[in-house]
Amino acid sequence: MMNRIAVFSSRKKLKKYERQILALAQRVFFFLRKGNVAVEFFLLDESQMRRINRRFGKKDKVTNVLSFVEPKDFIYPPELFSKKVGRVNPASRFKRAGEIYLCPDFIVKKKQSFELMVVHGILHLLGYGHRNRKERARMERKEEKILKFLTEKRFS
Repeated sequence: MMNRIAVFSSRKKLKKYERQILALAQRVFFFLRKGNVAVEFFLLDESQMRRINRRFGKKDKVTNVLSFVEPKDFIYPPELFSKKVGRVNPASRFKRAGEIYLCPDFIVKKKQSFELMVVHGILHLLGYGHRNRKERARMERKEEKILKFLTEKRFS
C-alpha cells in the first residue's frame, strides 16, 4: 500500500517534528489499510493556528489540530503541482484526502500526544466526527484501537 504524505513546516523551529509526523501518518494508514491516499500536514506556530481557527473554525483561539477534507469539486491551479512544491496532482493515482494542520508548540504546551493528534486529524479526513455523543464514542473507540497499534513493541 502506497500513500503520498507530505509534511510542511511554516517555521524553521518546527522542522524537527516533520519525520515524527510522517512516520506516524504512515503507520496510521497502514493500520487502517488505506492505500493510494494523499494527505498534507502543515506544522504551524500558535499565531498561525489561531488565525486559521478563527477564519475556518470560527473560534478565536489556538487549537492542536484542524483537518480539512478535500472538496470533491475543487478546482486545482496547475502551479500547485510543480515538482518543487511537492503537492499531489489530482490526476495522479493518489486520492487527495485533505490537509491537516498541527500546532506542535501548543500540543507540547498542553502535554498532549502527537500520536493522538495525528490519528484524530486523519480520522476526520476519513469521515469520523464528534458532533454528538454517538459520533464521539465511535471516533474515540477507533482512536484507542489505532493508538494501541502504534504503541506495540514492533514500532518502538
